[in-house]
Amino acid sequence: MSEKIFSYFKRISSRTLNRLVFLGLALVGIVIFLFLFWYADLDKVFSIVKSLPVLGFLAILSFIFVIFGIAAWRWQIILRGYGYEQNFFKLLSLVFRSAMISLIFPSFEISGETFKAFRLKQREVSTPASFASVFFDYFMVLLTNIFFGICLLFFVIFNGFRQNSLAFPVLGLVLAGASLFFIFNKFFKRGWFSQLIIQSSPVVYYADEKTLEDIKLFDFGISFFLKESKKYLFQGFLVSFVGFLWELAQVFFVLLFLGVRPDFLTVVIYYLAINFFNSVPVFGGVGFGEAGAFLAGASLGIPDSTSLSLVLLLRLKQLEIIAIGGWLFIQDGIFNSRQKVIGKS
Repeated sequence: MSEKIFSYFKRISSRTLNRLVFLGLALVGIVIFLFLFWYADLDKVFSIVKSLPVLGFLAILSFIFVIFGIAAWRWQIILRGYGYEQNFFKLLSLVFRSAMISLIFPSFEISGETFKAFRLKQREVSTPASFASVFFDYFMVLLTNIFFGICLLFFVIFNGFRQNSLAFPVLGLVLAGASLFFIFNKFFKRGWFSQLIIQSSPVVYYADEKTLEDIKLFDFGISFFLKESKKYLFQGFLVSFVGFLWELAQVFFVLLFLGVRPDFLTVVIYYLAINFFNSVPVFGGVGFGEAGAFLAGASLGIPDSTSLSLVLLLRLKQLEIIAIGGWLFIQDGIFNSRQKVIGKS
């Protein structure tokens, strides 16, 4: 009996299984979302949001342009390390498009990063530079968030670097630094990164054999940047740190607009909780991010309706991504249609 069950599951493709997991998590997130807003009284949440000053609302809508502006700036710096000078606004438009793809589709179906790399390659940027710049950009953000996230976590645990508990956060920072050191050592080993790319579903599904062969040059792009473009590597991490600070600043400003006078500890707890739960790979973590904010608010003694208002306002960025990214894709379609008409005439 167990062998039959095993053989049945074996026949299910990993892609189908991934879709089922994605849909299951999405349904759980929706249930959590509806339950929390029912529990906290949806009318109260909406009344808090509606009481927001117009300038505060406009400021929140502007957050996404700062976030993606920092992302485009970092990407531009990395490409300079490969000898390419790309237009900032063109990179910014690619960032919006890729974010929309990552937000709507499961990461195992199509990757926003892979989309950016292929589109960059169409702009006569070499394959190593296209793929390596995109994934360097991704890992710079990832490593920055991991390192400083651990720092913030220890700050929360010990409520600051008190003298009597100084040894514990220092030990934690040493362990975090050692982890990053081993990660960087792995970067210098050729072969592992291209294998990761080739085995990822977006490349396998959408790339031809020649492209797969070209991607193997990606390892050269990685080692070249680490050895020959250290200045741009440092600048990229510095910009990533600016982006990390801005992520914290967003939470601070929204809480301020909601009438909460947040201290640093309050901002950090909300930031860590929302981002941890938001990392569930379903439509921007809908439902799970709300759960993180709910738990953070409960631990801080802040009303549930305020916590959910906070995450609801932060989620305006996702609606903006869909609207702006969709508009840019429509523009692409109109431009391609015109080109075809001109070609036929």
